Amino acid sequence: MSLDTQGWNWIPTMNEAQISTQRWNSPEVREGEIRKNYLENECIKFLKKHINNGREDLEKRVRPEVKVWGRRQSDDVTRLQCLVYGFHPRPVDVKWVRNGEDHVPSDEMTPILPHPDGTYQIRVSVEVPTKEGDTYFCHVDHSSLGDETLSVIWGE
Repeated sequence: MSLDTQGWNWIPTMNEAQISTQRWNSPEVREGEIRKNYLENECIKFLKKHINNGREDLEKRVRPEVKVWGRRQSDDVTRLQCLVYGFHPRPVDVKWVRNGEDHVPSDEMTPILPHPDGTYQIRVSVEVPTKEGDTYFCHVDHSSLGDETLSVIWGE
């Protein structure tokens, strides 16, 4: 059966549905009109109620926390980690930058994972040459920061 939303009547799509459609379209049952009323009135009322109830969570902005650390893999290579956590909403951009200007491509990025408190976390890792004079920053862009970029330096 399918519902004709112009006349709000049920239409049988196979012979076996004839009896049910006759009963559902009868003046006593008027199932199509009941569906119309629900879709045009009740459903909208419930949607508005649920949107209003969830508005605080939908509009919530929580600033991320950032921790950075590094571990020497060999004499030539250091692995840097940037953990960004406790932020909301979910979208975030995290990257490593060398000497304040050169983007360092990450070799490992976890998916953005949820916390039980409704916030999120992500970890971004890079391997960099162990060399004097270079400084590395973890840059975080998130809607809770406005136009600001959160930048945390890694120090040995």
